[in-house]
Amino acid sequence: MTSHRTVRTALLAIGYLALALGAAVAHGSPARGYELSIYGATPAALWLGIATALLTAAVAGLTPGVSRSRRLAATGLVGLSGVTIAGLPLLRNYYFYGSGDSLSHLGWARELAGGSLSPTQLLYPGVHELTVVLGSVTGATLRLTMLWAVLVFATLFLLFVALSVRLLSGRREGLLVGAFLGLLFVPINVIAMHMLPHTSSQAVLYAPFVLFLLFVFLEQDGWRPVRNPPTAVGVLLGLASLSAILVHPQQAANLLVVFATVAGIQLVARVLFPESRAARQRPVYVQTAIFALAFLVWAPRFQRVGGNTSAIAYNIVYGSGGGSEVVTQKSTSLTAVGGSVPELFVKLFLTDVVLSILAASVLVLAFLGRLTEAETARSQFVRYLGLALVPLSGLFLMMFVGGPGDMYFRYQGLLMVPVTILGGVGLVRWLGDDGAGGRFPIPARVLMVCLLLAMVPLGVPALFGSPYVYQSNSQVVELEYEGYEHAFDVRAEGIEFTGIRGGPERYVDAVYGTEQARNRLEFPGYEDAVAGPTFERGLGYEFNRDRYFTVGGGAYEREVGLFDGLRYNATGFQKLGTDPGVNRVSSNGGLELYYLYGDGEDDGESGTASLDCPGPDARTDRPRAEGAPDAGGCA
Repeated sequence: MTSHRTVRTALLAIGYLALALGAAVAHGSPARGYELSIYGATPAALWLGIATALLTAAVAGLTPGVSRSRRLAATGLVGLSGVTIAGLPLLRNYYFYGSGDSLSHLGWARELAGGSLSPTQLLYPGVHELTVVLGSVTGATLRLTMLWAVLVFATLFLLFVALSVRLLSGRREGLLVGAFLGLLFVPINVIAMHMLPHTSSQAVLYAPFVLFLLFVFLEQDGWRPVRNPPTAVGVLLGLASLSAILVHPQQAANLLVVFATVAGIQLVARVLFPESRAARQRPVYVQTAIFALAFLVWAPRFQRVGGNTSAIAYNIVYGSGGGSEVVTQKSTSLTAVGGSVPELFVKLFLTDVVLSILAASVLVLAFLGRLTEAETARSQFVRYLGLALVPLSGLFLMMFVGGPGDMYFRYQGLLMVPVTILGGVGLVRWLGDDGAGGRFPIPARVLMVCLLLAMVPLGVPALFGSPYVYQSNSQVVELEYEGYEHAFDVRAEGIEFTGIRGGPERYVDAVYGTEQARNRLEFPGYEDAVAGPTFERGLGYEFNRDRYFTVGGGAYEREVGLFDGLRYNATGFQKLGTDPGVNRVSSNGGLELYYLYGDGEDDGESGTASLDCPGPDARTDRPRAEGAPDAGGCA
C-alpha cells in the first residue's frame, strides 16, 4: 500500500509539473499576428503537458484504494487542465478574442464603465458588469477583464459539473469523473455557443452552479407545513437564479422551466403521494415564484424580447424560417469548402451522443427504481432532471421549427448541461457498479479511464473555431484593432465604409460604444459588405459614390486558404493592388485601408475626399501581413 501511495504521488507530481511547464512554454510564445488555428499555433509542449496531466490524474485517481487526498489532487489537476484549455486566448496573450458579438459586448462594457449607459438599460448586463468590476479592482483593461470574465464562467461550469456528478452519483469517484466531463465543455458547440464573450454562452456555463444549489437545497431537512424558515442555501439559490436573468434572460427562462418542473412534481406528490420522497423534500415554490416574478419584471421591458417572441410565433404558424432552412444553407457552404455534414457532426457532437446514451441509461435505472435504496434522495434528483428535459426538449424543437437563424443551437447547448451531469452519473454507475454496490472492479476502471481519455481529443478540438471545424479563429489582433481606430480618426466625413463579409460594425461598437454606434452615431457604411462577384471584378468605380474599404491581416488566409475562395477569391485580392480605381491609404501590418473611387454617376455629391498620405502615426513602416496583396496609392 505504501508503494502504491508513492507511485500515485509521483504520478501526480509529474502531471502537475508537465502542465506547468507546458503552460509556461505556451505563455512564453505569444501570438505575433493573426493565427488561423489557435490549436496549431500553440506550442506542442502545452498539449503534451495537458495530455500527461490528464493521463496521470486518471491513473492516480481512479485506481483501487486511492486515498481521498490523492483523489482530490487528481481532480485539481484535471480542473487546472480544463481552465488552461478554456483560457488559451489569455495564455497566448491575445489582444482580444471574439471578432463578432464579443466586440459589441466590449463596447457596452466601455459605456457602463464610462457611465453613459445604465445597467438597467441593457437586457443582459451581467457579464459586462463583471468585466467592469474586475477592471476596477485590478486596474486592467476592459478587453482583458472581459476575457477573464469568460474564464470565470468556464471555471464555474467545470467545478459545479464535478460537484453535481459527485452529489447525484453518491460515489467518491464522481468528483473526478465529473471534472473530466466538465473540461470537455460539451455545451460549447461553436455554432451558437462559444468560449468567448457571448452572454448566452456564459449563461449556459453558469447553469451547473444554479442546479447544484438546487440539489443542495432539496437535500436539506424536509418541509415543515407550519414553520418553514429560510435557509442560507435557499437565499443563495434565489440570488443565483436572479443573477442568471442578468447574465442572459433567454437561458434564465430555460432554468426557470427546470425550477417549475421540480415545483410541479412536488405539488403533485404532496397531493397524490404524500409519503413519497418528493413530497417530503423541502419545496421550491418560493424560489420558483421569485424567479418567475423577477423574470417578468425584467425581460418584457425590452422591445427585443417581444419582437423575438412574435417572430418565433409567426414562423411556427406560417412555416417560414427555422432550423431546416439554416441547415440547408450551412450544408451547401460546407460542401463547397470540402467538408460534409456527417463529418462535422462527428467532430462537434460525438461526445454529446456518448453522454446522451449514458444519461439515458441512468434515467431508465432511476425511473425503474433500480438505483440503490441508500441513494433514494439522489435518484429523485435524477428523475427531476429527466422530467425537466421533456419541456426543454420541446422548446428546442419549437426553436428549430420557428426560431431565427441557428438560435436552436443555444437550446441544444443548455440541454447538454443536465445531459452532462446525468452522463457523468451514468458513467460512474454503469461502468463502475459491480452489481452489489461495492468497489469498482479493475476491468470497469480501465474501461472508464479509456473512455474518459478518448473523449478529450474528441471534444477539446471543437472548443474554439479553427479549420478543424471549418471555422476561422476569432482572434482580434492588436494592429487590426488599432488600424480601425486610425481609420475612424482620419476618415473624411460622409464617406461610407465597406468590407469583407461586413462593414466595420463590430469595431465601431468597440471603439465608440455599442449604444452610441447603433442609436446616435449614424456611422456611414456601418455594416455594409462587398458582394463576392463585385470583389472579383475589382472594386474601382463599382460604386456610385466613393467608399473606404478595409482588409484585415487574416482576411486572405481565411477567405482563400480556409474557405477556398467561396465568397472572396484570390483574384479579388490581387486586383486591390492593380485596379486604378483603388488607392491604398494606409497599412500597419494588421489592417489595410483602401479608398475606392466611385463612378461619379450619383445625382448628389460624389463625396470624394482629398486624403493626404498618412504620417508616422499610421505606422506604415510596419511589415505588411503575410499573404496580403500589394497595392499602389499612398502606401
